[in-house]
Amino acid sequence: MMEMIYADNHLIVVCKPSGLVTEAEEGESLESQMKQWVKRTYAKPGKVFLKAAHRLDKPVSGLVLLAKTSKALERLQKAFLQREMKKTYLALVEGVLPQSKGRLEHTLTHEEFYAKVSTAPHAKKAILSYQVKKQMEHCALVEIELETGRYHQIRCQMAHIGHPVLNDVKYGARPMPHAMLGSIALHHHRMELEHPVSKKPLRLEKAWDDEAWTHLL
Repeated sequence: MMEMIYADNHLIVVCKPSGLVTEAEEGESLESQMKQWVKRTYAKPGKVFLKAAHRLDKPVSGLVLLAKTSKALERLQKAFLQREMKKTYLALVEGVLPQSKGRLEHTLTHEEFYAKVSTAPHAKKAILSYQVKKQMEHCALVEIELETGRYHQIRCQMAHIGHPVLNDVKYGARPMPHAMLGSIALHHHRMELEHPVSKKPLRLEKAWDDEAWTHLL
């Protein structure tokens, strides 16, 4: 059972482990596991409504917000689209960054499970800000705040400036030891949002405690 961070009558927030997809038509996913948990915990007959309001890539760990009602889902998705949620990540990236903080703005396209910086007419703007929390000899711990929510945005933009996320071989990183297969050094550790029903502010956090990566710090 994955770690529960928050739950009420309208939403659930859990910490997804790396290596698990957020949702899938068939097979094991975070959604399918949490539906079974809700069904068992509340002895619900029939189908359970539970839908992820956003996704995390399979090799990424961290906070995922799931709606327990269609009303909550609609409002949460609208909040994501209107950039009313603040999402903050931690990442270990290759190399020594020349500046302690920065803002990246590119336009991205994606196809076949891959994103790239592009000037194509259909490319979409992608913006993030980063701050180096700890610089080491061969890698850096950075905190990243998303201003937009594009496909593989952090992975693509950090790789484009020459600092891919550790073990993210899809975006040019060097492969790490076998024990880290199926995982990249990226963790969604904080969300700030307005509750979709009560309208109260929520600040949800989960420290990055995956020893596959934190032992490097």
